Amino acid sequence: MDCACPPPRALVRTRTVDGELQGEAHRTVSNSHPETRQRFDLRRNLIVLFFLLLQDSPSLPISNEPLVRTITWNSSSPRRRLGSSQNSPNTSRISDPPHNNDIFSQIDEENARGNEEEDRTSSFIPTLRIPDTSVKKELEPLCTDNGSAIVLLCWGESSCCSILPVPVQYPEDEVATWTELNKAWYTRRGTWGKYLPGFGVTRVDIVEISILGLKTTSKGRRNDEYIGIYTEKDTNAERRRLQSTIDNAGPMPHCSYDRYTGTDCPVKKVRAARRDLSLLDTVALMKYVFSCPILATSNDFLEKGNLVYSHRDILSEVDSWHGWNSPGLRELKFRGIVITEGWTLDMRHVILPLMSTIFLVVVVVAKFIFGWSTAWTVGAFFVALVTLLWMWATYMAG
Repeated sequence: MDCACPPPRALVRTRTVDGELQGEAHRTVSNSHPETRQRFDLRRNLIVLFFLLLQDSPSLPISNEPLVRTITWNSSSPRRRLGSSQNSPNTSRISDPPHNNDIFSQIDEENARGNEEEDRTSSFIPTLRIPDTSVKKELEPLCTDNGSAIVLLCWGESSCCSILPVPVQYPEDEVATWTELNKAWYTRRGTWGKYLPGFGVTRVDIVEISILGLKTTSKGRRNDEYIGIYTEKDTNAERRRLQSTIDNAGPMPHCSYDRYTGTDCPVKKVRAARRDLSLLDTVALMKYVFSCPILATSNDFLEKGNLVYSHRDILSEVDSWHGWNSPGLRELKFRGIVITEGWTLDMRHVILPLMSTIFLVVVVVAKFIFGWSTAWTVGAFFVALVTLLWMWATYMAG
């Protein structure tokens, strides 16, 4: 005798009377043939799986635990043998399949839990800043239109200095480069400093420059001159470090590669320290090379100091900050030349003009008091005395 089997639409569509009919349906299925009951269980599991697959995929992957629970629900539930319902009135029912609303609420809970985890995780991850193009825009005067390299000149106080990028046509030619630097300096600062006795460049040194921004003129226009600060190198500390490296080297009769430490012979390190110490002691000679560029013929101050910047070098300073933070303009470090000018008078230049002025005043006073005859005699004596003193000062100066 064929048993009554619920139609497929009855399992798909949810009705208010389903709860009343479930007991009868399950009781009928439990008393039916085993093959029919297996088909019923398989159809019910397929319908539940079908509804799970039709759900919209959430923004985050949800756990597979609800799906596993739904599929293995029937296999884990106890089954009664045939005829057990006839012997006992309290027949145990097969667990009801989850309704569609329960499935939807389960998925919504998983999505909400996933969103909370995403919010908590994202709060610990730093936000990636988009590189600011204003930094490269501020550095446009450093990149000339003709593609030439530049050297940075600066002057003023270390806490507030003026920075001038000087285009260099032939960076490999030290003489031509120093000539362009000298010309750019006196063009910006005035050529009167060349011809004023006792006044000139007193110091030329290598410093580290931090740029704040472009200067503005009195009319509010921007020019190619920057404002910033520079940091001088602690030459005494560097000299002590290099000298310590040389002194601690010791004798090395059998010097070879050490396979245990992976270090080469320290002879190269000592030689490099000695050369750096020699270059450090001769940096002060840049003052004379700046005043007379022909002296740079057999010297390489610009090359050894890494003072010439190409377009690629300037952009690499900005691109080297790739990652989570884009740099500010003041964070970029450049190497440049600081120039200090002032009075170069020594004792000879001060005393001799002062004495000549005093002698001239004495001659004028003698003329008004004693007449021209006495004034000529006093003047001749003082001229001979001044000449003798000048010769003595020149001899002492070498």
